[in-house]
Amino acid sequence: MDNKDKKPSLLEFQDPQTRSSRVEELLASTPSRPEQTITLPPRSLDELRNAPLPVNHNLLNRLEAFLPAMHESTQQLQQQAQSDPSSLDIEHLDPSAQEYIEMNLGLGVYESRPNPHTSDSDSDSDSDSSDSSSGSNSDDQSPDVLSILMRAVPPVPRQPPARPNIVMLHSSSPEPQRENNA
Repeated sequence: MDNKDKKPSLLEFQDPQTRSSRVEELLASTPSRPEQTITLPPRSLDELRNAPLPVNHNLLNRLEAFLPAMHESTQQLQQQAQSDPSSLDIEHLDPSAQEYIEMNLGLGVYESRPNPHTSDSDSDSDSDSSDSSSGSNSDDQSPDVLSILMRAVPPVPRQPPARPNIVMLHSSSPEPQRENNA
């Protein structure tokens, strides 16, 4: 075909009334969806407190599947503990078992040290008085660890960090030269 037979496409200019009627026709021809309500975020703290939380159905489904599985696993562990308690003892493992990592962190261990401010004469008089009393118990002699832990301990003074040194490396000299920052 010749280019003469083909008409060039032109951009049509429409008046505003024709354009609005065309848009209305397009909107009317599209299938309607159920109305969706758009909620704005709450504007005050009271509205925020009373606003409903969105429901996450996926999370609820996973939780509903997890809880029965957890209950079943707990039942199995209880039955195993009743039938063979040594099988659940993690302190004494079978030597033929796979390798394992044992970590002894010592968390919660507090070592009580004698107070350096008390003199020997005070402790001698305390021991004499406790020996003479008939109803003394061993708790009076040892310090209360909880009160020692709860006592305010002054922080350890920190040393200021050392200033970083700038080291100049030159390809001609074998040793690095330090630049002094004053």
